[in-house]
Amino acid sequence: EYMGISISHRMNNSPPGVGKTANVPNSPIIRSRVTASKAINPGEGIRLARISSHFRDEELEDMESAFTAVDDDRNGAIDVSQLKEMLEELGLEQPIGEVKSLVRQTINGEPNAVGWCDFLEIMLKLRKHLKPDDLSKFRVIAHQRTSKLFRAAPGR
Repeated sequence: EYMGISISHRMNNSPPGVGKTANVPNSPIIRSRVTASKAINPGEGIRLARISSHFRDEELEDMESAFTAVDDDRNGAIDVSQLKEMLEELGLEQPIGEVKSLVRQTINGEPNAVGWCDFLEIMLKLRKHLKPDDLSKFRVIAHQRTSKLFRAAPGR
């Protein structure tokens, strides 16, 4: 349990109205991620489509931009401390132990890295603790991180 949220399931207890196949959002970025995930692991692609269907395209694009900006080594995952920083920027300050617990329960394993699909599932679970406009803060996170990287680039 994290912040009063039971997280002992992995989308097999989907909310009412979400069937086995979910509509893939219209966002080209998310469509390409779903397609790539299905090619590597069909179950993960279906899971990603199902989770993505709970967000608006703009929210997904903002989250994807922030996730990519925070993924310093570009391996498609962020570590728990990076997730904790993002949650703090959203106003969800939690001790690292609680963030690790949330990740451990979401990925059913040791919380070394959080992939895109796991990140979306975490955000879906935490969504009720956010104000309606809080997800737009991901755009600010992405902009700040990208600007910081751009300024630090060689030759600048």
